Amino acid sequence: MSAPADKLELRPIPVGRSYRAVIADPPWRFDLRSAQGEQKSAQAQYRCMDFAELVAFAREIQLDFLCAPDCALVMWASFPMLP
Repeated sequence: MSAPADKLELRPIPVGRSYRAVIADPPWRFDLRSAQGEQKSAQAQYRCMDFAELVAFAREIQLDFLCAPDCALVMWASFPMLP
């Protein structure tokens, strides 16, 4: 099943600022345990990204240039993405 949206909407981020905290809720993609959950999955609702795509996205928006040296990242993660 393909995701409903082909591209994520990018909103302008103010430049010239250095953020000390970033709160992120990335669109994680993870494998489903059964086909029964496919319609309820995140992938059925919006475009999801695997880890490599999330890293590329962070580079595209130059996230590292927006963060202060002591920046804290608070990131939502679902259980399948935890080590």
